[in-house]
Amino acid sequence: MKDRLIKAISEYKIQVYYQPIIDIETGKVCKFEALTRWFDEEEGYISPVIFIEMAEKYGLIGDLGKIVFDKACCDLAGMRQQGFTDICISINRSVREFSNCDQKYIYDIIERYNLPFDKIMIEITESAALDEGNNILELLSEFSQKGISIAIDDFGTGYSSMSAIIANKPNIIKIDRSFIIDIEHSVESQILVSLVMDMSRKLNLDVVAEGVESEAQVRILSKMGCHYIQGFYFSPAVEIEQAMRLLEQNEVCTIPAYV
Repeated sequence: MKDRLIKAISEYKIQVYYQPIIDIETGKVCKFEALTRWFDEEEGYISPVIFIEMAEKYGLIGDLGKIVFDKACCDLAGMRQQGFTDICISINRSVREFSNCDQKYIYDIIERYNLPFDKIMIEITESAALDEGNNILELLSEFSQKGISIAIDDFGTGYSSMSAIIANKPNIIKIDRSFIIDIEHSVESQILVSLVMDMSRKLNLDVVAEGVESEAQVRILSKMGCHYIQGFYFSPAVEIEQAMRLLEQNEVCTIPAYV
């Protein structure tokens, strides 16, 4: 499988799907998260959990990351050519990429596609945000100075969430789906999400709730003042053609009124 992954990367056969991120006030798509997909010629769909870990283990993550970033920027350029100039693309970065690979190519790709830097968002996990022994803080600061937004993913799952916020000064925090999935019935999850929302208002941060799957979850998040939602309630990750159709059809997510 490692050899086939090397081949897929070298032949540019890694695909990028896009999951919409919805503005909870308007119900409209405002961002997409770029998600890596690999359909192996022998085994079919391979979970990203498997092949990303493999790419990190065998030193392939740098080349994989470049493909994903290039494809995402190319597709964003296509969206802008069709008049959707407000859309932002969120792209994940692995801690191994920061540690082992020069990330300066990011600027070259953004400029090649003539994209505004503020329409690119870099996502890092909370654990990566707190990882010591690499240049991540310096690099994230450089991204911010260029106008690139920073999002901390899986927020709430690490050992020191507040430290991640203070150290990295992100623009967005993404609440992990493990807290959203139980929010209807778990007082603890409701308290945690409420605390995150209070903190975000005081620090002037936007919040994305991940893994939103039900109307009840949307109602609770709306009442709490969450800014964005992402999940199967509106759409799974889709190919670029379908993502474009969502924009062209001006699809709106039904945001139920809270009581």
